[in-house]
Amino acid sequence: MKRKMPRKVATLDLSEDGYDGFEVDAWVNSTVGWSRHYLEVLAKATGRKATTADEKAASDLFLEIFPSWRGFVDWEGKKIPHTRAGTDEIPADLAKVMWRRRAEALQNGAMPGPLEPESSEPPSDEPKG
Repeated sequence: MKRKMPRKVATLDLSEDGYDGFEVDAWVNSTVGWSRHYLEVLAKATGRKATTADEKAASDLFLEIFPSWRGFVDWEGKKIPHTRAGTDEIPADLAKVMWRRRAEALQNGAMPGPLEPESSEPPSDEPKG
């Protein structure tokens, strides 16, 4: 059996950011190349000469990095689907929160938390041994 890189996904609760009941799953171990590709596609999709194909590609990649969400509703309470059309219904500040929370999940996964003060003895001037 071949080993494969696992696709790590973190569930992010957006309640603390004013979106009570909104949860999103975020792909947290995408490759550097994938991230570079997304930024290139996004630049094209938001540029002056953006095409419908560019916008669709950007939406598809957004859906890939956020593979599912729960509790997303619009101002009338209608469900926002996890589709290309649904990405257009997400307010810009909510998208920003999603990216920020994903960045925090990446950082927390890569950096150990601080040690508790009691976890180790303080350094000593005494010789070891």
